[in-house]
This record gives sequence, structure tokens and C-alpha cells, in this order.
Amino acid sequence: MLRIFLYLVCFSVNAMDVSTILKKYSTQIPSNTKQLILVKALNTPEAEVYPLQRNESSWIQVLPTISANIGSRGISYNKIEGDDKTPAGLFPLGAAFGNESMTLKINYRQITAIDKFIDDPDDPKYNQWVHGTTTANSYENMLRDDGIYKYGIIIKYNMNPIVKRRGSAVFMHVWYGYNIGSIGCVTVSEENMLKTLQWLDSSLNPYILITN
Repeated sequence: MLRIFLYLVCFSVNAMDVSTILKKYSTQIPSNTKQLILVKALNTPEAEVYPLQRNESSWIQVLPTISANIGSRGISYNKIEGDDKTPAGLFPLGAAFGNESMTLKINYRQITAIDKFIDDPDDPKYNQWVHGTTTANSYENMLRDDGIYKYGIIIKYNMNPIVKRRGSAVFMHVWYGYNIGSIGCVTVSEENMLKTLQWLDSSLNPYILITN
């Protein structure tokens, strides 16, 4: 544990907090998970992101601490669709996505004009990516003009199983700007989102842990 603390302190004054969180969740993190994105909520909507990699029995911070935003109403262990809160807990990371062709170590999906993410709780494809037409009453167009989905990754919240009205389309993606809350996602600068995607590796079974 000393090794964890010494490395983290190089990047953040919150090294002891991170070490305490890792101890708390140590039995819940799968043994084959070697990469962890730790999101620590601060004063809503501010958060900090710690990119961690397991080295033998220790977690090492491999990138500097990243400034981030969470939902405009904070985090929740009981998320409901439309509550503007980021779900708290430990979740697998799904495919990365973006507007351009990219070669990454994590599964990647290039967005097209007909890609949608369904947020209609009554639709059979609720909380799923759809390529093509849909009869859903509500969905997100993944190809956007504002640039927030230029780079991103799916947080596999409420996906196994999918429960109606428990929240959908939870991603880590590019922010609108510092200290601007999201509607439930984790957001960071474009530069830091790209660095994170370049670091992530599907073979290391990456997870994200969102907590306070």
C-alpha cells in the first residue's frame, strides 16, 4: 500500500483518499481487471479522474490527475432516467467511440449519421446503441455538431440487465468546458479524453469506479 501512496502523491494531494477508496472496493474489482478509471466527485459538478493500472498487487497512477465534470446534480447510487445525476458505483467499460477512424487497444466504433442511443424507457432497445432507423420516442443522435462525442467511451451502467427508467446513455466523453455539469455522464477535456482512450486496453478488462 505504501507503493500506491508514493506514486499517487506525485500527481495529487488526494493520494490518501484514493488509497482509502481502493481499499474499500478491493474485493469488488475483478481480479483480471488491470486498468481502473477512478472518478472522485468533489463539489458538484467538479470531479477528479485517476487513471490507474494494476502492477502485481499494487495500483499505480499512470497519467496525471484529470479535472472532470459529473452530472449537474451530482452522483447517485439510485439513478433514475432524467435526474441529471451520474450513477455511482463500479462498472465495466464498453466500446470507445468517436467521429473519425482510429486504431486503439480498446474496442472502437466510428460514429455515423444513422447511429443513435435509445433513452426511451418503453422502447425494446432502451439503453442500447442502434444503427439505422428506430421507432423510439426519444434517443440521442451520436453524430453531433457540438463536438462532445468526438471522443468517448461507453460506461456499461444498467446494461446487464437493463432495467427500465434506471438511466441510459452514460458515457465518459468530451466536456463543454470546466465546471459545466453533464446530464449524467463523466466529462473531461478533449485532450484528456484522447489520452485516456490511447491508454485503455480491452485485454486488461478496464473498469470505471465513480464515488465520492
